[in-house]
Amino acid sequence: MKQTLLIVFGLLTLMLVGCSGQTGSASLETMSQAEDDLKAAALPLAEEAERLFSDLVPARLAPQAESPRSLTLIQDSDGITLVASHSLWQPPEDPSVLGDRPLAVVIRCTSDGRRCAGYRGNLGGTEQEGYRITWYGGKDEGGRRLSRSVPAGLGWGGLCPPGQPHFSWKKWGMYYVFDGCQYFNPNRIAHLNAPFPSDLPGQDLSGTLDTTPFAERLRQVCCGLPKPFDVEWPPAILLREDVAVAFLPYQNPRLRQARSLEELVGEPLGIAYWRQAAGGATLTKADAARILEVKFTREDPDWILVATDLKDPSQTLKFRVGEVGWCDGCFGQDPPPGQPIPRYLGIEDRLQEPPMLHLQVGPLELRGIEKKDIRR
Repeated sequence: MKQTLLIVFGLLTLMLVGCSGQTGSASLETMSQAEDDLKAAALPLAEEAERLFSDLVPARLAPQAESPRSLTLIQDSDGITLVASHSLWQPPEDPSVLGDRPLAVVIRCTSDGRRCAGYRGNLGGTEQEGYRITWYGGKDEGGRRLSRSVPAGLGWGGLCPPGQPHFSWKKWGMYYVFDGCQYFNPNRIAHLNAPFPSDLPGQDLSGTLDTTPFAERLRQVCCGLPKPFDVEWPPAILLREDVAVAFLPYQNPRLRQARSLEELVGEPLGIAYWRQAAGGATLTKADAARILEVKFTREDPDWILVATDLKDPSQTLKFRVGEVGWCDGCFGQDPPPGQPIPRYLGIEDRLQEPPMLHLQVGPLELRGIEKKDIRR
């Protein structure tokens, strides 16, 4: 009994210390393998979700085996979200009439990844009458499949990474928005977006997802680097084919004490792991990763995130923030003492520009984050 208590005490101590007193032992280059491992661990959930929605599959459809499954993974204070392309997606020859085609599966998991539920999104409608996504969830007591149909915006043309669709996910107030870019025949590109129904019960899945190996690898990389504050665990994570981001808020008292965004100007917000492919291409091992300290600043007329490379402080990047908001006391943004400060990540595709990131740290909302030259 005594030995068991000592083991439990030791594990709790490791959880509580965070980065205090630790030194980094892993190379930053090892993080790309951690990304791949986490995405590979998530794929079986998408496959299980497809199987459980097989009652909705028309007999005329067959899997499109030649295309790899597109996957977007986000973990933040709302748990874990996966958005994956459906293997039965078949673009129509005439995009003006979509019928009712399986487009994507969405999986929502608890923060520990032990309980997951699946959803399937079908894209349908016509150019004249408007488009829609029908989201299918679990079944009611009578065995009937529950669903919600929501309007979908569809814009033709623009940018889309070659070869496969990319899906986006962001939190917008109390709502979640699904969007992305999709190829149609003959090689027409469409950008689509639709709300995701938060009141639709999902289809229970037996699979689980453990993000701990990724977080632990990140801990080994960043803990030994000099920084003004310890960080709060676990990280917020966003992984997609073209971008990989993780964010750890600082234990900066100002993040909890501030009552307006002006009080956070000049303050360091936390540490970001950042890796992005140029031009929306697929990430490769050649795309360098960085560990950045992120500071919130103002350079009129722009809101700016100044990102300093913690491994080489002489190197800095600037990210413009398109929209800054303050959400004091709403959506549970005032955590009890001892609880991690809420953090949210999102990504949004655009017609003519590269994708933008969204970050929320407590009440501070930063929408439309993009790396580009700041012109006066």
